[in-house]
Amino acid sequence: MHERRINSLKNAKVLSTTQNTQAFAEFITPRIFMKMLPYVNLDTGIFRINRINKHKNNANLSLDESSVRNIELMSHLNDNEISKLLNTSVKKTFALGETIESEQSENKFYIVLSGEYELILLNHNDKPVVISTLHSGKFFGGFKALNYDNHAKIKVRTSIQGSMLVIDHDTLKIILENDKLRYYIKSTIMDYENEYNTGEHKAKLISSYTDEPPMPKSYIKYDEAPEEVELDVIQSVLGIHSRIHELYNNPHPQLESQLKILIQNILEREEWEIFNNANHGLLNQVACDRKITTRTGPPTPDDMDELLSVLWKDPSVIVAHPKAIAAFARECTKRGVPPVIIRMFGSNLITWRGVPLVPCDKIGIMKRPDGLAFTNMIAMRLGMEKQGVIGLNKADISYGGIPSLSVRPMNTDDMSVINYLITKYYNVAVLVPDALAMLCNIEIGHYND
Repeated sequence: MHERRINSLKNAKVLSTTQNTQAFAEFITPRIFMKMLPYVNLDTGIFRINRINKHKNNANLSLDESSVRNIELMSHLNDNEISKLLNTSVKKTFALGETIESEQSENKFYIVLSGEYELILLNHNDKPVVISTLHSGKFFGGFKALNYDNHAKIKVRTSIQGSMLVIDHDTLKIILENDKLRYYIKSTIMDYENEYNTGEHKAKLISSYTDEPPMPKSYIKYDEAPEEVELDVIQSVLGIHSRIHELYNNPHPQLESQLKILIQNILEREEWEIFNNANHGLLNQVACDRKITTRTGPPTPDDMDELLSVLWKDPSVIVAHPKAIAAFARECTKRGVPPVIIRMFGSNLITWRGVPLVPCDKIGIMKRPDGLAFTNMIAMRLGMEKQGVIGLNKADISYGGIPSLSVRPMNTDDMSVINYLITKYYNVAVLVPDALAMLCNIEIGHYND
């Protein structure tokens, strides 16, 4: 009976047509961020970003005279004093979480070259209060020499690993002999949070005046070497044998099926490049003074509020790895503040303070030497009118309704393989640096069992 049933099935299949599907792939993701990103169509392959000229640059600094001169503090020193400072100072690297406090009694002075550091002061209840966040170009130390009464209650903690220029006691004494420089250091060192200075040239203005004073004259200077962003390219060649192309097209066309999967590969790679490309990736364009770190490891509501305080000018979206979003949701559940859920592009997304958290697996998960996994979240403002982040494309090149995508037949080689060149042009531009902010060192392995 069993053999008869098997034979009956085989016999029936001879006259039966199998209904099959198109080819599916597990690697395809929703790419929600790419749908949110506003695009600008380029007439040519270059997009120039004109900005107001800046008189200072506090990007990551290296230990050389030309870069150290960019620190605003150095504008108070002459060439000989800068050279002497470099010769008598040392560069030191500080690990994540390291506290710099024991050396304060030695009157050492620190200039931040890279990384992020929190200036912490113990209040009257001996509770630590973060006074300011220090990035490259900022400085601290010498509290005892500057006659701070509460210098023993000041601590500095490394929140993002980096390096600093350490100035010894003798050199510090020489620096502080300059009355003008001493006043500048003392008035600035504990007042970073009150200084919102973009470094841009600003107009001279007058207001609330009496009588008839002369009007100030202004002329805004533009950056004479503006940034230019070129369309980048992703390419591949599809080869399909002519016999397959001509004979096996029912029920699914072979060429279109192959193209569909290959194009999905290209679009996934495009999103990866948008975030991770060494030259123009968004993760690599975040200014060091717009990076913050988690307070305790997992991304808490406090951390998210701090991130939005950095990107306070009309934030549009926060993009993170799905595991980072799950870690944040666990912290919200722990505190009893479940985030609001919205429907966007066919997906359910959680929000914080009205800003959607978009999952993207292109933001990688790294591991520290101790084995702990961590990742980052990036918040951004989108749109040309908002001076935010925009995508770049060439809309007059299109295939299958996808802008900047071209599929061109090349040739048929001597093995009867028909070749097609698939090209995707793309790039992303950050119109002003404050359109991006990042929450760093997010530990994703915390659970509240």
